[in-house]
Amino acid sequence: KQWYQRRVRVRLRGPKSRLERFLTWKKGPVSTERLAIFLIMILIYVNAQMILALYAENNYVEEQENRLHIDLGLNPVAEHEEEQRQVALGNTKQEIVDDTQPEESQPVISEKIATKVDGDSIIAGLCPNNFKCPSDHIHIYAESGSRKAKVCLNGQDVLPAWNTGRGINLVVINSERATAGSVHHFDTYANPGTDMVDILNNINDDRIVVMVAQDEASAALSAEARLAIEKLGSTLIHDLGWRNTWAFVGQVAITSVSPYEVMKSPIDSSTWPDAVAINKCIPNKIDDEAILATSHTEFCAQFDNYGEFCKRTWSRPTPAAPPTQPFTTSTFPIAIIAGDRGSY
Repeated sequence: KQWYQRRVRVRLRGPKSRLERFLTWKKGPVSTERLAIFLIMILIYVNAQMILALYAENNYVEEQENRLHIDLGLNPVAEHEEEQRQVALGNTKQEIVDDTQPEESQPVISEKIATKVDGDSIIAGLCPNNFKCPSDHIHIYAESGSRKAKVCLNGQDVLPAWNTGRGINLVVINSERATAGSVHHFDTYANPGTDMVDILNNINDDRIVVMVAQDEASAALSAEARLAIEKLGSTLIHDLGWRNTWAFVGQVAITSVSPYEVMKSPIDSSTWPDAVAINKCIPNKIDDEAILATSHTEFCAQFDNYGEFCKRTWSRPTPAAPPTQPFTTSTFPIAIIAGDRGSY
């Protein structure tokens, strides 16, 4: 016992810090009680540092959300404050409003693909409610992020948080009734998506399908599942890769490709990409005619000086009649006309 005490005894030699005086004393080794107290102090210190870091991160997230709310028109108070701040700084912004258009042809909400640092939610639990869609359209907000998937239909959240998760989240919508039907979640990080293929192959025609990825959705996704999604009008599903954020709105038995699809890739395999979102009025029937008509309305609402083009309702131009006499390759007339910014 005396030999043990001589070997483990820690003696004070000169001035010591409070921590050293707390852990050691002249008559024996460190006690179990003091060691336990010291470990508890370390845990308290680490937890305090984590709380401070989370507080700073939340402040940063809130600031970024306010700016994104302004961009998406979801926070008029913050937008007014931002405008006042810009005016005080001497930065004024003019908006072009097309007053020549009737009320019904004012802009349906234009697509905004917004992003946020670290894959956080773009609108933080809110559903856009500042849209104005034609009677034969529905408004869909579809968001994909590393930690969140969200789908809103006409301002209502139709993808419950408890029914979302890693992989592909799916919402089937009856566009004629403007109601959400079935909601599904498929962990395509660990499973090939066989159940998803069975569901997609048995959805009624003309149903609108909204799909958003959360976390990682591509690792185990099979070629069969990708082909089933491609049949809904997707053009990017075969490019869906590691940790990509991806949002897509398609339709069963679609006759063309869907323009309502966004995707973003991470910088490298160890990082997460920014969140992406579709914020759009979707026609009940996604086809070339509806897409072109919607684009015509949005174009005329956004740009001026196209009065003659914008005064008439969109209709596909009538194809010219074929020539009665065949032309040879040397005499057939060809017109090449540059449009706006033809050099691009």
